[in-house]
Amino acid sequence: MPEHVPPQMQAAFNSFETALAEFRTQRIRAEQMEVPDSPPVDPNDLAEAAQRPDAPEKLKAVARAVEDGRATWSDVAAGRADVAPEVKDLFAASGPGIMRGIEEAEAEQARLTEEESRVATQRIDEDDDFSQRNFLSGGG
Repeated sequence: MPEHVPPQMQAAFNSFETALAEFRTQRIRAEQMEVPDSPPVDPNDLAEAAQRPDAPEKLKAVARAVEDGRATWSDVAAGRADVAPEVKDLFAASGPGIMRGIEEAEAEQARLTEEESRVATQRIDEDDDFSQRNFLSGGG
């Protein structure tokens, strides 16, 4: 125990340290738990949910964007928040974790697209060297 804790506070300090240790143990166990993947969202289920009288206003706003042709329910189900401001607002209202996940997925998709482009360009550069071939002389 630290020396700077007055004797009259040592019991409370011990209780606090015990509670903190238990909390840390629970946090470590929670971090190690495997969370099953959520089933994919069905766009039809979203459309039906938006039609319910008790649907959240942000979901109803997305339904109007879909009706206007600015988004699709498939866009919403796939997490494409950039198709319409209403979709972005819906995801933002769902919590910071949703938006962070969407942003991470978009960044990963951009990285994969860039990597695929780089590999395709590299393949083109590595194709056969045709500089020594002459079309008129029949090849090599």
